[in-house]
Amino acid sequence: MSRGKLKVRRKFLFFFLPLLCIFITLMILTYPLWLNVGGFQRTLDSRLVPTAEYMLIHPVSTPAFIGSISPPIGATIGHGEKVCLSIFPGGLSNRGDSGELSRDVAGSLRIVINTQVIPIDATQIQMVYIMHTLDDGRHSGLVNVCFSPDLATGIHIFQVEMRNSILGAFGIGEIFSYSWAYKVQ
Repeated sequence: MSRGKLKVRRKFLFFFLPLLCIFITLMILTYPLWLNVGGFQRTLDSRLVPTAEYMLIHPVSTPAFIGSISPPIGATIGHGEKVCLSIFPGGLSNRGDSGELSRDVAGSLRIVINTQVIPIDATQIQMVYIMHTLDDGRHSGLVNVCFSPDLATGIHIFQVEMRNSILGAFGIGEIFSYSWAYKVQ
């Protein structure tokens, strides 16, 4: 290889590699933002209607990390009615919650309606720093999540997903989820 070509390659790499590093860094830093962007289906796919009907009639009992869901599971809700969940992050860990886990859960929390993640800006997340004692003696903070879906009339599947890791917003850590159904009128 001639000396001129080698010099051109070095200049190209010297210019290109820092730009590539900056681009990768920006993509990593904005990953949680572009992960939860977009709309969601206002109607349920017809193939999932039997599953949703079964979930409506036979709801799965709420796990230790779900404090409450309002309106109650299986209820009939209005088109834009507010849905709120109380989540106990201490229920996701054998050690309970010291406050850090609440922040991790709040940062990685996603609401899924009809198999699609709703936009991050459509949810209101509030952390409450009062420790609660769970049924098994562990302690936990509280994360409240509210959203107002504008859904078509019919049956819909809702799901909450979260991770118990400091890097949960990047998809790292054990995933916890719970699904339920509402009928919308």
